[in-house]
Amino acid sequence: MIVHAADAHLGLVRYSKIDAETGQNLRGQDFLAAFGELCEHVVETRPDLFLFSGDLFDRVNPTNYVRRAVQQRLFDISSAHIDTIIISGNHETPRSRGVSNPLILYRDIPHVRIVLSPWEGEAGGYHVRAVPFVPSPQGHLGMPPHRPGTVLMMHTAIQGARVGSERFMSFDEMLLSPVEIPPYEYVALGHIHKHQVLDSSPSTLAYPGALERYDFNEVGEEKGFIVYD
Repeated sequence: MIVHAADAHLGLVRYSKIDAETGQNLRGQDFLAAFGELCEHVVETRPDLFLFSGDLFDRVNPTNYVRRAVQQRLFDISSAHIDTIIISGNHETPRSRGVSNPLILYRDIPHVRIVLSPWEGEAGGYHVRAVPFVPSPQGHLGMPPHRPGTVLMMHTAIQGARVGSERFMSFDEMLLSPVEIPPYEYVALGHIHKHQVLDSSPSTLAYPGALERYDFNEVGEEKGFIVYD
């Protein structure tokens, strides 16, 4: 069993209302609460593999409060010995030299693999190829081995996907066609905020969508994560 999530956008401070109890941005607290519910589900159900397909953070410089909250949740998952893979999304990928990806803080947590450049290996009984955000992912995909339980992780936009609030954003990467994706059993996608499963036999191409409503354009959308069994 796999738990697959993406696009938590932790550290979002778009709206200025403050939580009087904590002194933190109120909307930011909502996003942290949604991530906390996800992590609690992971610890309670103990999947073989927990995948997070990019944009854990909303920016490259989250506050220490947000960094610490994530660290504690990942320690809880690590203590449960749950194999976890987190790839970098476009929001936390630095665009300037000398700026560090905030995910590097979690590289040494046991059972948690942070992927900042394409990686391939075994985790949780699955064969995983993990490709973080790059403008052109086509050259990093590779063919899956001939065995059951193959997974491809990507943070990218797929042609034919129904976009949410992303239609108001400008993408600086090429759209990836479903026919360009090698036949992995499960393709764990991130980047598009609207939950959907794309028709691309023999693969299952799935966007879990964002964990929380990113802005007013996502009002009415169901948010959450995927359990794939």
